[in-house]
This record gives sequence, structure tokens and C-alpha cells, in this order.
Amino acid sequence: MKPSTSPATAPPTKARSHSWRLLLIRVVIAFAVAEAIFHFGWLAGLDEAATDLWHRMSGKRFEPQHVMLVEVDDPSLQKV
Repeated sequence: MKPSTSPATAPPTKARSHSWRLLLIRVVIAFAVAEAIFHFGWLAGLDEAATDLWHRMSGKRFEPQHVMLVEVDDPSLQKV
């Protein structure tokens, strides 16, 4: 009688090795595409629109108590 082997303990076959290789290739390609999208900023406009929408929908969290605006012209900045 032949001993039965479960799939978990079965020796690697050519098909299983091939499927792991395809998975690795797909993961590398997905990473490369995501990196290119981030690097070249192809979705930057969509990201900015989503962020703007998020802040508009969340509303005002609190009223600022102390606000100060300081304007410095170029000649004054050169003296410092």
C-alpha cells in the first residue's frame, strides 16, 4: 500500500514552482506600477481633490482664538 501524502507535505512539483514564480512576477509588476504612479505624480490631482473633499465634509473643528499675520518685505529680510 502506498503512503498517502497531503498537499502540504507533498514534494514541490513543477506546476507549484511555476505558480510561485508567476505570483512573484505579478507582485514585482504591481510594485513597479505603484512606484511609477507615485514617482510621476499621475494621481496627484485625484489625491488633492479627495483631500479637499474630506476637509470640506468634516467641517470646522474649532474656532481659532489667536491669529497673527506677519508680512516681511524683501529689503527688511535682507537686513536680517
